[in-house]
Amino acid sequence: MAQTNKPRKRRSKRTPLAEPERGASLHVTAQQTTEISFLGPIPPPEFLEAYESVLRGSADRILAMAEDQSRHRQKLEENVVKGGSRNQILGMILAFVLSLLTIGFGGFLIYHNKSLEGFGLVLADLVALVGVFIYGRHTQREELKTIRNSFPE
Repeated sequence: MAQTNKPRKRRSKRTPLAEPERGASLHVTAQQTTEISFLGPIPPPEFLEAYESVLRGSADRILAMAEDQSRHRQKLEENVVKGGSRNQILGMILAFVLSLLTIGFGGFLIYHNKSLEGFGLVLADLVALVGVFIYGRHTQREELKTIRNSFPE
């Protein structure tokens, strides 16, 4: 059976409004709400134009405000990156010094006829260093995977 794209007529039953009582009045109120939104600190050109027509120079002020906010955010991000790098370098230096002290103390124990304790201390330190190295490599690989997967090909 073939279908056609003819519009169908709809029938609806309408009920008339009740007649108001004598002397009463009927008021009908309609309200329409429109919501417009946009993403980002800078409104679309038609909004800037409207702001400018209401208050001369307001479009420049809005753009300057967005530029200041962008500079502020970039400065904060720069501080976070620099702070993270500084902390990472400081952590590596302190770990190196602590590791040297541990190995040196293990050597001291071996030199003073405590070879089992000294060897155990040196071995534990080396195992910890290798473990941290492997964990760091694994974390870097996972971060690279996440970054690569976040960008569309």
